[in-house]
Amino acid sequence: MTTTEEESGFSFPEAKILDVDLTNKKISKKALPGDIYRLYPGGSALGVYLMLQEMGSNIDPFSPDNLLVFAVSPFTGLPISGTSRLTISTKSPLTGGCGDSQGGGDFPAFLKANGYDAIIFRGRAESPTYLYIDGENINLKMRRTYGVK
Repeated sequence: MTTTEEESGFSFPEAKILDVDLTNKKISKKALPGDIYRLYPGGSALGVYLMLQEMGSNIDPFSPDNLLVFAVSPFTGLPISGTSRLTISTKSPLTGGCGDSQGGGDFPAFLKANGYDAIIFRGRAESPTYLYIDGENINLKMRRTYGVK
């Protein structure tokens, strides 16, 4: 027998998502309801879910319309070995399907500590750009090139 959220008194928290439009240099925040986040709880599941919701199937993988989704697990940042993981999902140019890769290190925990479960990158920046996140201070910044052409 499965216990429902009403019976247990537990409800899954909503996922907080940054939506970064590199073409228009705009950043917006979205929330994914807890009942959906419960079904796609981070990593590959959340990345593919966001891709399928935000992007058509006929998108060219090399087009600026293709998305790049960074997603962490609800467990990321907990003091448990192996939980600082990140999945990066996009449409694969090799297969035309969803492709993803995983990574670790400090970035996943820092992303979660700043309150975000995923970042959706869309569009194409006109010059080298990076995303700066420090709590509520979120900016796209131009990277200075030092003699690189």
